[in-house]
This record gives sequence, C-alpha cells and structure tokens, in this order.
Amino acid sequence: MKVVVNGKSCEYKGRLNVTRLLAQMGAFPGRVAVVVNGGVVSRNVHGSKFLKNGDMVEILTYAGGG
Repeated sequence: MKVVVNGKSCEYKGRLNVTRLLAQMGAFPGRVAVVVNGGVVSRNVHGSKFLKNGDMVEILTYAGGG
C-alpha cells in the first residue's frame, strides 16, 4: 500500500493504522497531531483509523516557543 506522509510517498505492507504508522516513524502520539486527507484524526481513534492506498497523511509535531 502506498500513502503520502508529509509530502513523501511511502510504501507499507499489510494493514496500517495511525498507531502503527506513528510507531514506525518513531513519533510520540502525545506530541503530534495527525491529519488524514484533510481531516484531523483524534488520538483516541488512532488504533481504529486504518489507512487506505493513496491516503494523504500529515503528521504535525508540537513545538514550544514564544
């Protein structure tokens, strides 16, 4: 399955949910926001949100500052 993550085409084998994607990327679920095809995916549904071939995913990291 091919998905686009942060503008880069990536290929994954098997079923892929947001939780697995974040784990493979080494991202901490509590420190990111995930957008799939323009819609925000709430953290409480990361495990049940399965990605499909061609999905566009944006993973946004929180950054502090002032």
